[in-house]
Amino acid sequence: MCKTKESAILKTVRAMHGLPREKAEQISEFADFMIKSYEDQELTHDIEYIASEDSSFDFIDEEEDLCTVNDIFPFYRFEQQ
Repeated sequence: MCKTKESAILKTVRAMHGLPREKAEQISEFADFMIKSYEDQELTHDIEYIASEDSSFDFIDEEEDLCTVNDIFPFYRFEQQ
């Protein structure tokens, strides 16, 4: 296990020098995949944070009632007569 990021990079580069070109390309492609995966994870985390802190839809919670139960009773009584 490498103690620092730099030592991990150096260890990987040394290992890649001893491999055939095709294997080194596979490692490079895997590194690209890992970068993309990490970026996607960070983007998802940022979107979740922004959505949780956003107040765009707060008006839904604050909407006043347009009618009450008392507004319904006169119409109901009218139909019963």
